[in-house]
Amino acid sequence: MSEAFVVRENPNGKFILSLSEQFHQDFPNFICHQSYGILAARLMNMTYPTFLRYCVSHGGELVGKQGYPATYFKSESDAKEIVKEINKGYKALRARLIP
Repeated sequence: MSEAFVVRENPNGKFILSLSEQFHQDFPNFICHQSYGILAARLMNMTYPTFLRYCVSHGGELVGKQGYPATYFKSESDAKEIVKEINKGYKALRARLIP
């Protein structure tokens, strides 16, 4: 099963949303010059600020005051719920791009 995002644990014990190895295999030339969170937001059909608010309302914590804030989760299960929703959008997009 193809997934764009997975949950990874940081050394600080918090969980982040991260691009999967499968995504890099499917799109080897993909380059993101900003935050991967923007891709996650678009896959959920949201703006980046709306996506950040969605993450916070589902247990996320925003970190960073300049540039693109990152979302960290204390609970792995909260992060996995977000990833599940992102990957639904990815599967729909992938089905259109890779028949």
